[in-house]
Amino acid sequence: MNYNDITCNQFAGGISGYNQGGCVLYSGNVANISTVNEFAGGISGFSTDMNSGDLVIGYCYNIGKIEGVNCIGGICGGAWGNESKTIGIRNCYNTGAVTSSKTFNGGILGGTYFDYAVKKAENHNNIMFCYNIGIVNGNKINQIVSSYSSVTDCYYISGRTNNSGYGFGKAEYLFKAPISDNNSLINRFDAIRKGIWTLNSKYNNGYVCLLWQVK
Repeated sequence: MNYNDITCNQFAGGISGYNQGGCVLYSGNVANISTVNEFAGGISGFSTDMNSGDLVIGYCYNIGKIEGVNCIGGICGGAWGNESKTIGIRNCYNTGAVTSSKTFNGGILGGTYFDYAVKKAENHNNIMFCYNIGIVNGNKINQIVSSYSSVTDCYYISGRTNNSGYGFGKAEYLFKAPISDNNSLINRFDAIRKGIWTLNSKYNNGYVCLLWQVK
């Protein structure tokens, strides 16, 4: 967990500023993260799997404000991958405001970079079972990720601008609605990912949260 505000020139993250390979799991950030230039994220400023194994950020959340010029994301600011490895962001959520003055921003992941064709990039950069309800501000506004990603079961509040088109909109009340509501987020997530997500009025202002947070 990170509770301390962080400001630096670049590569600012609540848990990891620059992460080369490996995994960041079961982590949270509640502080404000900012860079003078690029790469700021609630969990990781910049993540790469180059010359290393597959990289996964999982079961993480951010509620702090994330700010910078370019590649700014609620969970991860920027990601760089290659053809043989996978970058995955799974079972994460963001409720904090994300602000950038350029185009590469996202409620979950800001910018993506790859050394091979875009189609393969989309196959190897996977964002799954995530949601963003934080306000995204920037030259272009992307609720989940700016570009080049395979996005599965990721949601944001319907009606908000989403230039990249990744993810699906849901009415805000459905992020708090009980599992008995077939259209609720917890109903959707629990049907596929049992034992990971929950609802608890004492946590996350009543919005869906991760089960490990309340144990």
